Amino acid sequence: MPAEARVMRTWIQQKGLIPVFLFGFAVWFLWDGLIGWPLSNKRFDAHALVKDKSGEWEKLCAASGWTTEAPHKRYGRSDINMQLAIAALTGVIGAFSLVFWLRAKKTFIRSEDDAVITPSGKRVPYASITDLDLRKWKSKGLAKIVYSLEGAKGRFILDDAKYDPTGLDAILEDIRQQTGGRAKVDE
Repeated sequence: MPAEARVMRTWIQQKGLIPVFLFGFAVWFLWDGLIGWPLSNKRFDAHALVKDKSGEWEKLCAASGWTTEAPHKRYGRSDINMQLAIAALTGVIGAFSLVFWLRAKKTFIRSEDDAVITPSGKRVPYASITDLDLRKWKSKGLAKIVYSLEGAKGRFILDDAKYDPTGLDAILEDIRQQTGGRAKVDE
């Protein structure tokens, strides 16, 4: 009986936070490298010039809108470059994770009368399924389906943490019935 399992809303929400956090870190490190640390260096240099003159630091802080707490450190060029490098790295990883998330949230698995449609959209006839690995199905909700199609082996995973478990149960039952013991089953 045809069935379909779509990506669950909880998976979409949870995995959608990853690019948000990565982009957040990228902005934070970028701000430190371009604005925060150079401003701190400016305060550090100004403090070094007036620290021996009584009351001058407080006057300079009041005029510049700074706090009167003296800066603790001067950041070197390598420190600032490291902030910019981390910003670039987290931004790139964030972009890749965003693309992965946008693509993955639209996937589904569908069983039809004579085939299964995999998450990548490939149509796999039941006759092509060679192995059914169910060792982790009861404990973790993971089943590996191995197939041989046009001389090439492939596999896809039924994951009930990502896809609707009710739909996956129906799809797995369809696969079991349609392969009828012909596929090697590991339980």
